[in-house]
Amino acid sequence: MKKAFGVILTMIVLSLHAVFAHSSVVAKVNLILTVVDDKGAPVGDAKVSGSGWIPGKYGAAVFNDVTDKNGEYKVSFNSAVDYGFHVVKDGYYRSYMFYYLSDGTGPKIADGYWQPNPMKKTVVLKPIKNPVPMYVKGVKEKAPVYGQPVGYDLMAGDWVAPYGKGSVQDFIFNVTGEKNESGFNANTKMVISFSNEKDGIQFFKSSPLHNEEPLGSKFWSAYEAPLDGYEPVYEYERIIAKGVTRKDLNFYYRVRTQVDENGQVEKAMYGKIYKDFYCYYDHFNNEIKVCFWYYLNPDWTRNVEFSSGQNLFPEGNNGYLSNP
Repeated sequence: MKKAFGVILTMIVLSLHAVFAHSSVVAKVNLILTVVDDKGAPVGDAKVSGSGWIPGKYGAAVFNDVTDKNGEYKVSFNSAVDYGFHVVKDGYYRSYMFYYLSDGTGPKIADGYWQPNPMKKTVVLKPIKNPVPMYVKGVKEKAPVYGQPVGYDLMAGDWVAPYGKGSVQDFIFNVTGEKNESGFNANTKMVISFSNEKDGIQFFKSSPLHNEEPLGSKFWSAYEAPLDGYEPVYEYERIIAKGVTRKDLNFYYRVRTQVDENGQVEKAMYGKIYKDFYCYYDHFNNEIKVCFWYYLNPDWTRNVEFSSGQNLFPEGNNGYLSNP
């Protein structure tokens, strides 16, 4: 896999609400929304709940209704700058969408309506298919050694002995880093390798983000991890620089792979990592921490649809891992 670079955000970015708060123009949004499933079939009776934004008038542009039998919902409402909505239905994963009406170059309004008029949007509701129990854990831990390999056992949720209670090296970390001149931060590098032939990792991007969460379905990934495309090494380098952090990267991985005499995969365990897979220098504790939020399916299938509430770790979901 090509070297992936992360950077530390050093500049505060003002929200568009703050930028436009004193110059917002309120106009009507004429929205035609179509809700479909992952095959493109219309989803009727899906509940749509949302609102526009009017400065100083919270809740003044709220809308709530359901789609018709063709999966369509039409609504007009007032708004300035943006609007957003949730779409829910039993048997499907919730979807959330958010749209800016102006890009800051000036209002796009004609005859009292935001343009284009009407605004046609399509939202996909992914059906809940076959969620299964998994090992799910958010890791934010000190690398036990620097400059030499150390394994992490995903089913144990810990480093391998003698640094923890793990016994299988699913991920093999090699972490290095050094302080910069100020001593406040450090450039860090993390190389991940694997134990078995055909083990590996590959990244996938989420949909566009709002408030650092992907828009669209709450179920970000595919239902199954890919058959191919896994790289045997993953490199991450964190460089102190201006810019933005990687927020839309996610990963599929394959571990504990067994191959036949022809080198073909006979069986393996698959999983996914939501959000970035990175390391950073913790200057308060003078240590480098590795961070990732992983799901591992132990049933030897490529299914990566997690059944919420069925975390196989006895401590449960760590308080915040709620996505499927």
